[in-house]
Amino acid sequence: MYQQYILAALALLAAVVLIGQGLRSDRRGHWWFAAAAVAVVPVGLTYSRAALGGLVLAAAQLAIGGRARPRTHALAVAVLLLGAGIPALLTLDGWITQSGKGLELNGRDVLVREGLDLFASAPLTGIGIALEQRERERPGSVELLQPTHPVPILMLIEGGVQSAVLCSAVIALMAWHARRSWVALAVLGAYLPFVLLDHFPYTHAQGLILSAIWLGAVEVLARQSLPGATQTT
Repeated sequence: MYQQYILAALALLAAVVLIGQGLRSDRRGHWWFAAAAVAVVPVGLTYSRAALGGLVLAAAQLAIGGRARPRTHALAVAVLLLGAGIPALLTLDGWITQSGKGLELNGRDVLVREGLDLFASAPLTGIGIALEQRERERPGSVELLQPTHPVPILMLIEGGVQSAVLCSAVIALMAWHARRSWVALAVLGAYLPFVLLDHFPYTHAQGLILSAIWLGAVEVLARQSLPGATQTT
């Protein structure tokens, strides 16, 4: 059920990292950009609103950070938008159906309310790591069987207050480090909507791996400087 969203997250994360490599490479940057254009294609095919949000955030960061090299950054933004946009046009009917939902919560409000009811039973220690789904499967306990969205609230339910605080602190620390580089901020923004709108970055093995790659990519790119670039602060 979540394979397409995991694919979208992987595609977008890979594309932005490839864009970062292209911006660092003066001579072979166009090859990195070409690879990014191919990598980002699944974003246009999966109808993921989190992926769409990540694409917009990443493109915005690259555009804002391109004052020193406007043409190169404009090309990078075009690669992302066209690489995802052309496949989206080919599957436009699906996107129209998805956009028709607007800002519907799709049961997320129910999941949060029921999850917080579970949290109230053990606010300090949580109900136990990976145990929320088991609690939801008890007859008559909840309306929906999906894990709670987003990740910080799910961690609050399963691990207690300290887990939610730790999760929020990690995200805040990443943002603090990412401020050194617009590319790092683009990578941060590309994956952040999945953390804030979904649960697979925490509940699925592939999501955990992607989250680890995300953490590492932001840290590495924040330490690297681009040719002719200036820091965000």
